[in-house]
Amino acid sequence: MGITHRSQTQRRGAKRINEISGTLNWDARYGDIKKYKKQCAIAHQSAKGLCCVCLVRPSEQLHHAKYGCDEIGLTVFPVCSTCHDNVCHSSLNWNKDKSNPVWGNQNTSDFTERLKLGYRLLYGGIE
Repeated sequence: MGITHRSQTQRRGAKRINEISGTLNWDARYGDIKKYKKQCAIAHQSAKGLCCVCLVRPSEQLHHAKYGCDEIGLTVFPVCSTCHDNVCHSSLNWNKDKSNPVWGNQNTSDFTERLKLGYRLLYGGIE
């Protein structure tokens, strides 16, 4: 169900451009804005409008556990603002890549698995 926005070659190209200009193009991670907004709507709907972290508050944002391969429930997850700021990007759960912060920052593998579990619970329920 996910939408892949960037290939590895495109990511490298975006990084080179950023190095040349001296600025970081954070928006490059989201690709075509129209497709991204559609993906956001699909993600929120598939998780029944709830946060994949706390499972109770309304989802308000799409969190990227990893950039470059935007697959709902695998690398991108609907979350509430509180969990996004305080849990998803906490130093315990978020690894910063100083050499490539635009594409290299990502969640730890343990926290990514926690996000996947939360998404599966909301998407499919417990049997």
